Amino acid sequence: MRQTYALLAVAAALLTGTAAAQQPATFRLTKSPSNTGVCNGLDAAMSREHTVTPAGDKAVLKFPGGNDEDMKQVTPGTYRTELELGRVKVEFVADLSKTPKTLVVREPREGCRWTGEAP
Repeated sequence: MRQTYALLAVAAALLTGTAAAQQPATFRLTKSPSNTGVCNGLDAAMSREHTVTPAGDKAVLKFPGGNDEDMKQVTPGTYRTELELGRVKVEFVADLSKTPKTLVVREPREGCRWTGEAP
């Protein structure tokens, strides 16, 4: 009987860990103090809430306004995607494998950068 309870406790712990790993992470991005020029034009959109929801070997990045973008897993718990916003190409990298979780957005040509953390 005790073995059954112990087995159930282990199974519940594993299922709870898996469910927690699939929970969405919500980020409020802040701009880097060194952002200038083109970067400032993107601040309004970047400063709104972004949500990353893992789903197996990919994740979904939800933008303000309801647009979704698929992210590919690059290492366990870390997801990446690239988007073109007008003339600007930006890279989104979400690291959900650590605490706090992080979302970093970079535009390498102009040196733009935004970062956010989630508990």
